[in-house]
Amino acid sequence: MWSHVRFDVSPEEGLAGIPDFIIAPASDIGTTFEKPVICVAEAKRENFNEGWAQAIAEMVASQRFNGDENIEIFGIVT
Repeated sequence: MWSHVRFDVSPEEGLAGIPDFIIAPASDIGTTFEKPVICVAEAKRENFNEGWAQAIAEMVASQRFNGDENIEIFGIVT
């Protein structure tokens, strides 16, 4: 699980930012994550709808990052 790391997949499309959490395997050296990204999470105190909008954008970015539309992506908003 990765917390608050940059995830810039397609900045020109607005698919760039810092998700609250990402679930993905670590690279061999353990300093970055690799494919597949399987879950993104957003924590919003008082704006659940904004959290879902961000989570959906992060899910689209995850799908593009993975390069495989058959990998299920999960999104969580709390």
